[in-house]
Amino acid sequence: MITQYHKIALAAGIALALAFTLSCSSNKDDDSPGGGNNKCCNIADCKIAIIGTQTWMGENLNCDVPSSKCYDNDPANCAKYGRFYDWATAMGIDAKYNHEWWDADNSKINEKHKGICPEGWHIPSIGDWRVLRNYAGSAKLMATSGWYTGYGYIVGTDEYGFTALAVPEGSTSGASWWSASEDNVPINALLVSMDNVGGAGITYDHKYYSKSVRCLQD
Repeated sequence: MITQYHKIALAAGIALALAFTLSCSSNKDDDSPGGGNNKCCNIADCKIAIIGTQTWMGENLNCDVPSSKCYDNDPANCAKYGRFYDWATAMGIDAKYNHEWWDADNSKINEKHKGICPEGWHIPSIGDWRVLRNYAGSAKLMATSGWYTGYGYIVGTDEYGFTALAVPEGSTSGASWWSASEDNVPINALLVSMDNVGGAGITYDHKYYSKSVRCLQD
């Protein structure tokens, strides 16, 4: 016979189990690839940097989507460097565009393409990156630590909170981020690279390679 006491105890048990389940669900990312560092999918949990007339993410996008990865396949590196994305993944378009034109006639070049950025933000065009580079240069965008600082290498001041990091830490290999702009061959897209000898240059790479992503506010 189920008494009132049994009903109360059963209800309490169900509530406790539900709370435990929800707790495990909320912490699931902590045990999954990415190490619980699924940040900047929503801009509310992302550091931002106001630089001149632009508002940028102040950290690399770390939104866990299919085909993204952590540096060296180490989940702890997602917390440090954000996640890495091939170009089509960053743009939120079909993977076939890693190997063929997406904007062959440049008709989309001036559009603010959202891609995998949060609402109200977009994958910066190469023109957007040029504005940033021309305004801030390199050292003012670099983190104050994490870069190799031997003789002849510049030291970052991170004046605007952009906090660009060398990957891996302490290396001279620098950092690179995709733009929404394609190069003049269909398998390449333009990107911005940064090193610690003063360079913040525009270059290109194969779209199917993995790079960092920074989003820019619309």
